[in-house]
Amino acid sequence: MSPKVDLLSDLAQALQQTGRDSLVVALGLRGDLNASIGSAVNGTFVFTLPTVQTTVDVTCEIVLRQKMNPPGGAALPPEPACVPVGRRGPVYEFSPSLPKAFVASMGGVRQLGGKIVTFVGGNASAEKSVPTVFIPASAFVVADGPARGVQRPSAAATGTKKVLVARMRSTTHGQEPTPTINDLKERVFGMGISPVAVNFKSQSAACSENELIIEPGACVSGNTAPGCAEISDGVMNLDLDMDLSPGVDPSEVEYAAVVKLNALGLRDAATADYVMFLFPPGISPWIAYAYINGWSSFYSDTWGGSVSAHMHEVGHNFGLAHSGEFDEEYGDESSYMGYSFLSIGWPAMCYHGGQHRSLGWYSTHTTEIAASDFVSGQNELVDLFAFTDVQALSAGDPVIIKLDVASPRGYALYLQYNKAEDHNSGVVESANLITVVQDALDTPAYQQSWKVASLGEGDDYDDNLRVKVCSLDVVGSVDVVRLSISLDYIGDPCPPPSLSPPPAPLEWWEILLIALGALIGIILLSLCILRVCFARTVEIDMVPAAPARADPIRSEHRRIPQSRSDIAPSTTREKTFDL
Repeated sequence: MSPKVDLLSDLAQALQQTGRDSLVVALGLRGDLNASIGSAVNGTFVFTLPTVQTTVDVTCEIVLRQKMNPPGGAALPPEPACVPVGRRGPVYEFSPSLPKAFVASMGGVRQLGGKIVTFVGGNASAEKSVPTVFIPASAFVVADGPARGVQRPSAAATGTKKVLVARMRSTTHGQEPTPTINDLKERVFGMGISPVAVNFKSQSAACSENELIIEPGACVSGNTAPGCAEISDGVMNLDLDMDLSPGVDPSEVEYAAVVKLNALGLRDAATADYVMFLFPPGISPWIAYAYINGWSSFYSDTWGGSVSAHMHEVGHNFGLAHSGEFDEEYGDESSYMGYSFLSIGWPAMCYHGGQHRSLGWYSTHTTEIAASDFVSGQNELVDLFAFTDVQALSAGDPVIIKLDVASPRGYALYLQYNKAEDHNSGVVESANLITVVQDALDTPAYQQSWKVASLGEGDDYDDNLRVKVCSLDVVGSVDVVRLSISLDYIGDPCPPPSLSPPPAPLEWWEILLIALGALIGIILLSLCILRVCFARTVEIDMVPAAPARADPIRSEHRRIPQSRSDIAPSTTREKTFDL
């Protein structure tokens, strides 16, 4: 017989909740196993699994796990895993991997997320350190349809969400993550001793214009679960009875952490909608990973304090895929879904237009334009505003423009003015430019997006629909980008700057007032001139002759020969006045 597995395991919990002693209930299996494997010991279910697995049909929900290599490392494809249907249980790995023919028939791995599938002739086991669904060569897979209750990204990323941060540490060997509880309060929630201004909580609120509010995870009033006392402002130490030295299998640590969280009564959505787990140093070869449309994300030690890593990984929880550029899957550094940075409180940026729309943000400020609405030679001028200015805009002023270029392409173009200010002030690239991104048309599928252009004034981009930036003006405190959109417009689609319109013609009464004013001015000026001239004449006539000077030198100097008959009398020469 194999080793025993007690109530802490996900399977035993399911048995207890249902009151059944059949393993079928635990994993949603089809077919019954021997009931003797379940029994009650001191009020706790304890069961073992047979060494030789019984072939049964296994039904589960497929989840996708997206891992991220350190900067410079290769991009990793999403990995499928299995969870019990409709429950926040530990993840079961597939052994071997899913049949390639089945994956291809579903459109690839990215289309598997959220699917409920049945492995006919498979079996499941929790006897390994990592729970596993075994798929023998004789088994085949049946897809039963989409998962029940799987949220669209827009539903997940709006409203108030509680986040719990768990530092995984060893009680037996002492290993623990580098960031302290206070560090994580500061960097995740902007709390603690020295709050960091740019943090996960602040960026979530600012980038969504308060559509998404993050609150620290906490037990609801009346919850007496043993783990409630361990939480301090949304952060806790999660003690594991295992060695957490470098080289330990991260999947084993993940499984142990989820089981312990359940044992503490903290795995319910009322305590936390999302949980961030931090590994001690040297365990995870990836900087972080998360489950698509899931509730958990995992960080390699100090990366658990990076705001860009938080926004990236929880972005995966919200259903977002990576944003790339130039064949680099993480290459778009105008979005948090590109590369992450091991920095505290930097960069302050957001997502691109397609991702903002998928999350349900700026819904009243999104304009949709389809190529089918245009005819040859038609040109449309459209205004685009910065998403950072949205609070100063009127309803309907677009900060995102979705261009449905043509349905056979399978994507849309999303335009967004990437103004570098406020919560987008640290955007790494395409600052103060209009980003053009290829992203999903409508479905919330896990689809890679690509930034294909960054446009400044006078630049254009053509993908069936031609986009040209005509002008960028500032109206008050708001930036306005004038765009031209057309199919095949010949010539310059941007109109020349318009001249100021001529003034409107004057009314008759305005002309009369102006004429009267001019007449009155002339009269006043004439009166003023006459008065000044009269005053000067009177002043000259009334000035008396100056007395003769007694100074002999001056008198001698001023004597002029009497023979000069053209000299005026001295009294006239001595007469003075001021003009």
